[in-house]
Amino acid sequence: YISAKYKDKDWRSYKSAVNAQGNVKLPLTLLSKTNKNCSEEICQYEEKLAIPLSFLYFFDGSVSGLDITIHGIRSDQIIIPAAYFKAMLNSIPAE
Repeated sequence: YISAKYKDKDWRSYKSAVNAQGNVKLPLTLLSKTNKNCSEEICQYEEKLAIPLSFLYFFDGSVSGLDITIHGIRSDQIIIPAAYFKAMLNSIPAE
């Protein structure tokens, strides 16, 4: 899952995710929302999000990484390097 932590005046309320080319909408599920340490105008927010990925994304990700953008009140880019996916694939035991 993704843990989006930020300081802001309000929730970003992420609702959707797309791949780098913007042509594939990825499923996004909100797991939880918490806020802490509020001052007069700024709070520390955390939104936990899940984006289920098919196994094909792991193979593609092991070559070029994964670049997605999550959208809500504002948009943020998430880049996961190819080395992360390679390590995950290498951890699968050979039968």
